[in-house]
Amino acid sequence: MAFLSARELKIYLFIVAVLSIAAIVVTLIFMSARDRPSASRPQELESAGELYSSPSMAPIDHSRDVLQKINVPEKYKKLYEKKWKPFRPQYERWTGEMIQPYWIEPEELVKEELQKQSDREIAEFFENIP
Repeated sequence: MAFLSARELKIYLFIVAVLSIAAIVVTLIFMSARDRPSASRPQELESAGELYSSPSMAPIDHSRDVLQKINVPEKYKKLYEKKWKPFRPQYERWTGEMIQPYWIEPEELVKEELQKQSDREIAEFFENIP
């Protein structure tokens, strides 16, 4: 006893193929419509730097600093300075000798973690023994 007869299987496959092709066509239509600029909004075409007219999507103006927008007294302006002193010299590339004091073998990390986990499980096991 078959689930679908040969005729029903052909109809089913035809319907699946038609719906799949329709979904692909609709997807392509929406994608192509989204990529094209709208002729009904010419202000979008005039400004090349602005892709969207929504204020939330407008590009951020980084030229204005927070200190320029807010009137902060001079004695407090030093709090906002972005100066910092590095703890150590900055290097573009590190040599093996420079890395050695900080290097930890990955196998050691795994062993330590497994040891902690095993100790925890053993302690729980012995706690549950009456």
